[in-house]
Amino acid sequence: MNEKEELFNKVMYLIHSRVDDNFWNNMSTFKSNTQTGEKYYIDFIKHVLDENGFGYTCAGSQQPVDLRNVYEKQNPDIKINVELKKTNSDKIKLNNTLPCNDVYYILFAVKYKYIIFKNGDEFIKDFHEEIDAFKKMFMDFRAYAKNIDMGNISVYPIANYDLKITDYISDKTKAEKLAAKEAKKAEKLAAKEAKKAEKLAAKEAKKAEKLAQKLQKIDIKVFKYLQHKQLKVIH
Repeated sequence: MNEKEELFNKVMYLIHSRVDDNFWNNMSTFKSNTQTGEKYYIDFIKHVLDENGFGYTCAGSQQPVDLRNVYEKQNPDIKINVELKKTNSDKIKLNNTLPCNDVYYILFAVKYKYIIFKNGDEFIKDFHEEIDAFKKMFMDFRAYAKNIDMGNISVYPIANYDLKITDYISDKTKAEKLAAKEAKKAEKLAAKEAKKAEKLAAKEAKKAEKLAQKLQKIDIKVFKYLQHKQLKVIH
């Protein structure tokens, strides 16, 4: 393990020690507001670093790598770049920036309540040849697009990358998530069946009530009939 990895592991430990259910609940509330959610987790990480004697530089708006030159103040020569991302699904939007070994990633998988800590190269290490081939093909396409005559319209293609994260979620976490999902399904089904049984019971009770009222009317008629017959016998 090199010095940069040791530094990243310290950051990882500090973040793990501070993340709790309240953090995940807050993250879940920002599903429809990307910017607010992004500000929340970036401010959270900055607060953890500030409290523990770290220095860093924040990236400008819409620039890659959120926290640049992260370092411990007692050891300022060792620095790392950290990118922060959040998703409510199984994919992280990387936009037009491919991961690389110069950047460490902290990825918040909200639906799993799980944080992925990886060096960027770990996401692409088995596919360098394919990525290089894609880049060459894309550059050729970009050159071709530049020369297309569309009058006053011009085009500049930009690659947008996604990262599927399920392979980086622990099997235990995935099993817990699946179990919770199945439990929720079972709970919904039980509630549905209970409601169905309640409706059926109410329906049967109404039928019984109507039958009782009907029998009561019959009993009154029979009683009146017998009473009438009895009066006739007496006379």
